[in-house]
Amino acid sequence: MAQLVVETERCPLILDRVLEIIRERDVLPFTITAKRDLRVQMIEMEVSAPEQQPALALLQDIRRLANVRFARFHYPSEPPFEASTSAKL
Repeated sequence: MAQLVVETERCPLILDRVLEIIRERDVLPFTITAKRDLRVQMIEMEVSAPEQQPALALLQDIRRLANVRFARFHYPSEPPFEASTSAKL
């Protein structure tokens, strides 16, 4: 199992596009959570963990979508993702 995390700009069609890419790559989602803010949308899915090369190809396809800000996998051995804070001095 792995968790796929995708952050996008708010768009009514982006979830459908992400699910279509996952379906094309034969990845099975077990749970899907989508959270929306005024401008940002987070999509989190627990999926069957693909092998490294197919996982990279899946991420590359998702990142090519126009509204996607980032996409990545979290595996059980990794700590949960927390957005890093940076400042320009």
